Amino acid sequence: MTSETLTHKDLSRLTGVSVTTIKSYRKKFGEFIPVAGHGKPLRFEKEAGEVCLRIRELFQKGLSVKQISQKLGHEFEVVDEDRRLSETTTGSNLGPEDMDQLLKLSSQMMNGMAALVTAQAKAEKRVERVENKLAELLEIQERNSAIMAELLDKGEKVAEPASDSTGSKMKAKVVTIRSNEGEDKSYRLEREAEEVVPDQGLLELPVVIRSEQGDFLGMPGSGGDPFDLRGLLTVVSSSESGESGSHLWKREGDYWILTSRKADGKIHELHFRRTRTPKGNIVAFFERIDIDSVQQSPKFMLNFFREARDTYYPGG
Repeated sequence: MTSETLTHKDLSRLTGVSVTTIKSYRKKFGEFIPVAGHGKPLRFEKEAGEVCLRIRELFQKGLSVKQISQKLGHEFEVVDEDRRLSETTTGSNLGPEDMDQLLKLSSQMMNGMAALVTAQAKAEKRVERVENKLAELLEIQERNSAIMAELLDKGEKVAEPASDSTGSKMKAKVVTIRSNEGEDKSYRLEREAEEVVPDQGLLELPVVIRSEQGDFLGMPGSGGDPFDLRGLLTVVSSSESGESGSHLWKREGDYWILTSRKADGKIHELHFRRTRTPKGNIVAFFERIDIDSVQQSPKFMLNFFREARDTYYPGG
């Protein structure tokens, strides 16, 4: 043991506890144990011996870590770690192990910088490709606009919007072009109305309703498989009015709403949405049905649901 500084072993011999215990003291009360230098081995100021003796004494009295820390705060000064380390390292020479560690850290930093530069270069190339594609699309759009303007300059007649079987409007134009020989030719340009329908994944989900008690309720189908939304819609479509013979889907937020005219002339609106049951199953939730804009009761929903299942699986 030197008269200037102490090692873990010195503190262990001084206090009569193990080196592991001394390290535990420093971990719990490091702010009161002054370190002289961070070389190998780690060295402490002479005052560290008094602190460790006091910590051992207080532990023997059964005090907690919090209580010991409070007493040490009244009896010893808190270590100024930043000032002490600055004084310790100023003018000191780095050993071979320190130099190796410094070189290793420098190498890691250089590799990280190189990887960052490479990633940045790749990102710039991707942005450049995207910009080139956008420029090509803009050029194509300008060419199309020029061609359309040329056709319009030669004369066009706009027809009345046509309707499809569901009542959706389709835009139609009749464009007349006069050739160099003076002959007029007319062309009808139509764009079909976009059909909005649920995705196949939703149609294949088990369809459920809520019982009067608020629980999710499904219906068994054929062979143990659940009655899915596709089967329900098959029954709904078969009961539509012969005049219209069609139904119309629309999307409102998370809801898919099917509107159809029945044989009795009434308008049915069925509301569905994809949801997860408390058991974690993904289902098509048949949430409500409106008849001529009047929402029906849960009891009506249950009867409607059962009749649809029984119609789809006769005798099942």
